[in-house]
Amino acid sequence: MISTIDLHAKISTKLIEQKLSSLIAEKLQNTKLEISGVQIQLKSAGKVQLRGERNQLRYQIPLDIHVVRPSGLFTVEGQGKVHMIFESNYKFDRHLNLHTHSKLVNHEWVEKPELQMGSLAIPVGTLINMIISHSESIIIGKIDQALEENVSIKNLLQGQFYNVIQENEMIRENGLAANINLELLNFNTISIEEDFTIIDGQLVGHYLIGNVLPNLALPQVTFQPDEGHSSVLSLPIQLKYSKLAAAINQYLPDIEIGGKKLEVVVDNISCDDRLKLEASVLQPAKMKVWVMANPVIEDGKLDLQNIEIDIKPASLLYKLFVPIIKSTIESKLSEFLPLEIMRFLDEFSSFASYKKEGIDYSILWDEVSIQDLKLENDQMTLIISVKELKLVATS
Repeated sequence: MISTIDLHAKISTKLIEQKLSSLIAEKLQNTKLEISGVQIQLKSAGKVQLRGERNQLRYQIPLDIHVVRPSGLFTVEGQGKVHMIFESNYKFDRHLNLHTHSKLVNHEWVEKPELQMGSLAIPVGTLINMIISHSESIIIGKIDQALEENVSIKNLLQGQFYNVIQENEMIRENGLAANINLELLNFNTISIEEDFTIIDGQLVGHYLIGNVLPNLALPQVTFQPDEGHSSVLSLPIQLKYSKLAAAINQYLPDIEIGGKKLEVVVDNISCDDRLKLEASVLQPAKMKVWVMANPVIEDGKLDLQNIEIDIKPASLLYKLFVPIIKSTIESKLSEFLPLEIMRFLDEFSSFASYKKEGIDYSILWDEVSIQDLKLENDQMTLIISVKELKLVATS
């Protein structure tokens, strides 16, 4: 079943501007031009101001302009400051590589360069037009390069989303893995304002936790408005019977009969038409035990119906212990059942909030329920349904 996770991010625009400013300053640090014998050096002069919506960015880049014109034995220099305003349209290809197309839409001189050219008089206006005309394509190329090299949806999904699931303690300690096949990452809204950048969207795909190879299949990226969808996650969790047997063995050492410790080991769990558990009793008397039942899920609880217990003692001498062992098993099953599976789902609470690279993440939902339980030869699959699931990121 295909599932949808809502995304909502409220990120400090200041943090994004600082990162972008650093990238652009690095790209522009050695930018030099020569026009009609005039040497021009461009240098980033402060924080980039970023605005935008959907798949279009608009940013204002402050630049220092240093102008040098050799003149015989002398060198004439001038300084200027300009704010250049660019727009970038961007998209992601099927490999999630970013592609941008930028253009200069305006410029505002804070301080126009003044330069005395000696015998060669070039009007200031002409010089300014030369600077803007020749620097535009160079700056655009460096901006596009900075964005395409450093903005990675793939790394974001891998590091901030998938690795957090894969590194979860419950998953790791039980030898499980996350297999996520994302089909679509859709952005409804990307709004970059002065204080915060707001991003709303959806992650659509198939999610599985179990005895599988860890995998993250990457999605197509689209920019479409919200059409009143409903967010529902259908999450299958696979559990090998061998893992279930190990968990039961951890519980069994606490059982006593008449003051004596009952030593029992679950040897095997299997399923054909019924769930079948095979165990060995070591103390107080050696015997083999088989428990057969039909598992059912009701109101989020796992129960066993039509329970049958078969016990075979290792010798006739141990037959006296058979009723005691059987009674103990029935008593413990009545204590243990019905099993509130939702209580075990609380172990997923470590997903509810985490922090990664200065961003706080929270996972919110309205309702969690057990959708189904499927029994196979060597494993069981518990399917969890989560309604109105939302991943929230803030900084």
